[in-house]
Amino acid sequence: MNILKRILIKIERYTGSNVFKTVLILILIVLVGSYLEYVSQINTQGSQIKSPQLAIWFVFQTVTTVGYGDVVPVNLTGRIIAIIIMLAGIGTVTTLTASTAAYMTNVKLKHKIKSIRMKNHTIICNYNDYSKNIILNYLNRKLKIDSLVLIANLQENPVKSDYVFFTPGDPTDEKTLAEANASEAKRFIVTGDFSSNVPLNLIDAKTILNIFQIRKLNKSAEIIAQVASSDNVTNAKSAGADEVITLNELSALVISKSIMNPKLPDFVLRLLSSGDGPKIYSVKIPDKYIGYNLLDFKKIFKKIIVLSVFSENDYIFPVEDNYEFAENNVIYFISEENEIKGLIK
Repeated sequence: MNILKRILIKIERYTGSNVFKTVLILILIVLVGSYLEYVSQINTQGSQIKSPQLAIWFVFQTVTTVGYGDVVPVNLTGRIIAIIIMLAGIGTVTTLTASTAAYMTNVKLKHKIKSIRMKNHTIICNYNDYSKNIILNYLNRKLKIDSLVLIANLQENPVKSDYVFFTPGDPTDEKTLAEANASEAKRFIVTGDFSSNVPLNLIDAKTILNIFQIRKLNKSAEIIAQVASSDNVTNAKSAGADEVITLNELSALVISKSIMNPKLPDFVLRLLSSGDGPKIYSVKIPDKYIGYNLLDFKKIFKKIIVLSVFSENDYIFPVEDNYEFAENNVIYFISEENEIKGLIK
């Protein structure tokens, strides 16, 4: 008896309680219904249900609404039992279907949540209006560079996309970061945790802690962080951030530029947005183009406008035609997306 109990507990654990209970109810309906139909029909003249196997066959047809009609009860008692079986069986089968679908969905969700084993992925910490726009821009791109993982204090993934994986929890917690396989990530985007009404300096303190925890697990990944106050830019960089953007800093710059150049902000926003048309891109120069000068490069990519080159911790502008690309150069350029497939794989 104890062995049977342990088996049932394991079955329930691995199949889900709702599915397991519904299956038990369905089995009970089939067994009880088959017995009652067999007893009511075995001695009835003209009945075809003369064996337990045929009784079970009839009940299965009834609860699944298949109804071949090859065997049927012929007396009033058998038909009343059949009606009861129909009412109980159809509801149970419907419940089983729904429970099974819910279980499969949960399995898929748990897989997406718990089984982050990818490498070179981008992790976004916290979910807010800023990270939401970052994700939408990512999804609107035709070229998927790497996988995206969102870490947020939410019960389920707020982004309905197969391209965005989700790890629930506090992104400042090492265990949560480990579940997102932070040690193998290529890039982190840390936005402020605006989920609670706390002062901005405390939000920045949590952001800095987040950066510090990330850097403990991953020494080489790129970390882009957002802080609310410009006073905390230095602190964020000291914690390990490579780039720090102040809250609304870009908005303020765009608005200020619009005073003297009314059309410039619209042009810049178009270049940065995810819509159609030319966009600003940055990419590390592929190895096969190391040693090429800018003039040769422009002959290959005729519709690419090179804006600047990042080399040895500084930006080169303007870039002369005889400039030769070196290892680890990052080029910044304007282009249509379909023109850069030779640069971004």
